[in-house]
Amino acid sequence: MRVLYTSAASYGALLYERSVMPNFHDDSPIENQAEDRLGYKALANSIAECVLGIQKIKGGVIAVRGPWGSGKSSVINMVTSELKNRQYCPIIITFNSWCYRFEDEVVAGFFQELYSGLKPEAEKLDIKLDDIAILGTRIMGATKLLTTGIKLAVPGSDALLTFSQDILKNAIAQDQTLGSLQNKVSNTIRKLERRILFVIDDVDRLSPDEAIAVFRIIKSVGRLDNVIYLLSYDRVATENAIEKVYPSEGSRYLEKIVQAGFDLPDPSRSKLIEILMSRLHRAVDSDSIYTSKRIVEIIYNVVAQHIKTPRNAHQLANVVSVTYPSVKDNVHIGDFIAVETLRIFRPEFYKDIYTYKNMLVHSRGEAEDNEARIKRVNDTFINIKNESEKYIFQGILRWLFPVVDGSLSRKFLLSKEEDWKREKRVCSAPHFDTYFRFDVSDDTISNAELVEFCNNAGNEDYVSCRFRGSAEESYNEHKIAYLLDEIIYDVNKISVDDIVPFLITLYSIAGEIYVNRYPDDLDYLPINNRDRVIELTKKVLQDSSLELNAAEVISAICRVSPLELLVQFCGWICRERGIKNRNMKLHLDHNEYIGYDDIARLKQVTLDRINEAISSSSISKLGNLHVFLQNWHDICDDPDSIISSFKNMLNGSTENVVKVADEFEKLFSGFITDEQNYNFVSGIGNLLDINHFTSKLLEVKRSKNYRSVNNTSVHRVFEKLNKYD
Repeated sequence: MRVLYTSAASYGALLYERSVMPNFHDDSPIENQAEDRLGYKALANSIAECVLGIQKIKGGVIAVRGPWGSGKSSVINMVTSELKNRQYCPIIITFNSWCYRFEDEVVAGFFQELYSGLKPEAEKLDIKLDDIAILGTRIMGATKLLTTGIKLAVPGSDALLTFSQDILKNAIAQDQTLGSLQNKVSNTIRKLERRILFVIDDVDRLSPDEAIAVFRIIKSVGRLDNVIYLLSYDRVATENAIEKVYPSEGSRYLEKIVQAGFDLPDPSRSKLIEILMSRLHRAVDSDSIYTSKRIVEIIYNVVAQHIKTPRNAHQLANVVSVTYPSVKDNVHIGDFIAVETLRIFRPEFYKDIYTYKNMLVHSRGEAEDNEARIKRVNDTFINIKNESEKYIFQGILRWLFPVVDGSLSRKFLLSKEEDWKREKRVCSAPHFDTYFRFDVSDDTISNAELVEFCNNAGNEDYVSCRFRGSAEESYNEHKIAYLLDEIIYDVNKISVDDIVPFLITLYSIAGEIYVNRYPDDLDYLPINNRDRVIELTKKVLQDSSLELNAAEVISAICRVSPLELLVQFCGWICRERGIKNRNMKLHLDHNEYIGYDDIARLKQVTLDRINEAISSSSISKLGNLHVFLQNWHDICDDPDSIISSFKNMLNGSTENVVKVADEFEKLFSGFITDEQNYNFVSGIGNLLDINHFTSKLLEVKRSKNYRSVNNTSVHRVFEKLNKYD
């Protein structure tokens, strides 16, 4: 189980686990104009023309400026690629100044690259480059150069020209000034008869002192004939770095050095989204990135606003390619990408969302209306943000958590709750934690577990062990609920040959998988697991593609089902028959899944089981009494016989009267308004004789044996019936 708020260490561990990542994106800059996806080709060509068009060259400086990750290195690569195709291509020398740790190393590295870059051309023309080494020696000083240990020569050469004390002594003995040495170097370079483009990329990666060292070299000894410098840096970051050393300078310092500056235009939103979706498509390996309306909307409205540069797109795709496989098939792809976007670019939003989970996920058991919830969300953590952040955060929340959208009614939220759970959305309580822990919740079932279960659904022992809690791998009641919902949503996950054996097992153990209350911490279960068994049976009978024998399914259910579940199933069949007959469009005797003969047999078996239970005068066998009475009423062709039978049961024992009172008291306690109480009493009058029940309650109240705390429900129900009858 991974910890919340993935730390650098845990993220590293996750990266180690996926050491082979074919979808991991290299965000290296592009090499040529054919790879350009941001439309920088024209700018690169303009810079190339500028390099070739400068007339009097003496350390001219051209700058490519843009934010970190905006594509400066790619533009420089396109410039050099274009120059290499020109007839008078300059000698191109690349200096990676950020590879050096200290100011001394930066200066030494500059002369090393200059020497190494010119040597091949100098050797062709038999030109000596000793003056470059001597100039570097005079600038640095022998002690510093010997400390850095850097050699001014082509790596691997047999004749390495090191900065030695002998060279320094020779230069001093000849009494050569820096100016005279610089003129000698310029004369040497002019002999090459080619322009030199000295590329210094990522100046903004340097420390202030190191950046100043680079600019100082260019401004002083770097002003050499036929040498042009092409720099890239983040303008704001570099100016801030200079101000730390020269507080009064800033942008004016750079203006004295740079002759031509090119600012990268902001990438178009459409181009960035195109790059982003391409990278994400590879990261999650799913075409739904392009085909799912929900995912596309999330990318455009939540993710894209945080992608300011191409590097941002690479960064997000790389993270998703590492984290998504651990939760694949257990989250909604679009929601997962959105949450990961917040984790990377908006960590404060990410933390707030997890902290205030209970305000953001919808639970059917909650009585709070949307207006009250939204006020609570605003008062608790949205109003503490500044105005611009508040607007952004509210927009993100509306896309991910519909409960904070004031335009949606509670009725709509209730109707969509099951869909969101099936889609594994972050707004669904059972799935919320998966997005933050990179592991499925203990109360949901992973896709791998679901596949394993469906493959073994026809095995009675396997299903019983998983559902009854008789094995270490058994599921808790909430996992069972989730699993049944998944199968109801797509019954074809189970082999056709396994469906009837699976139903037989379910009905056999239905009494042991009943969830009869909303837990305090998991109040998202809208129906109990017995209801789910009925829903699954409906789906099986109505799915013509399964080609199952309805009579066989019904016969199997009648053999093994508990009475309560059988009555519930039969009641649904009878209500369905009534609806179809009134509709006059389809009649069940012509319907593909069940006919009148099957219904008649089911009714007879069910009524026989009811009469058997009633004759034993056992209320406990009937389960939820109100639901039982309603289903019994729908099954029985003679409603008066129900009232008569129930009278006999109440007359059978005082204990039965108390049990019925207990059942009704539970229902009354769930009602809030007088109207709800009145409607219940009016409805129950069609199922039993209210006057007879009231008289039996009065007898119990007067009985000496029931003048204790056990009499509480009897008293309350008696008062309710007298008030509303």
